[in-house]
Amino acid sequence: MKGKILLPAIVVLISANVVFSQPLFKQSVFFELGGNAYYYSINYERQWTKGLAGRIGVAYANDTFIIPLMMGKIYGRAQHHFEFSAGAAVARKSEPARRLRYFIDITGFIGYRYQKPEGRLFFRAGFTPLWEIYEANYPVDLLHSPFYPWGGIGVGARF
Repeated sequence: MKGKILLPAIVVLISANVVFSQPLFKQSVFFELGGNAYYYSINYERQWTKGLAGRIGVAYANDTFIIPLMMGKIYGRAQHHFEFSAGAAVARKSEPARRLRYFIDITGFIGYRYQKPEGRLFFRAGFTPLWEIYEANYPVDLLHSPFYPWGGIGVGARF
């Protein structure tokens, strides 16, 4: 009889440990001024265990539609965090005469993030360089392709 109760009790304790070690809020939505989509972007972020995070955003400016895709890590336990991520910004520009141009930029984020462990709001600011590696219908010389040192600030809510 002891064995029938002991095994389910161990399973429940292990499961509880895994559930309670997860971050309180795993998802967030934030607005970024500047940053990985040049001018501004609205972003969705998902956090997993051990500070890993993935992000997708959207922006539209000057007839250009931009989607930043990023993966990274958030370091820190209290309210002050260091954030590092890398990814790509995919852009489509509409030009006169119904011609479309496509771009791909390598981008990243190195910066500071303020978020309280139990708080919903967060703020972030950092260096967000952009390096153009692809432009459809135009040859890109990677040794001489445009590199833009850039920055961004953001504010968002976690849920």
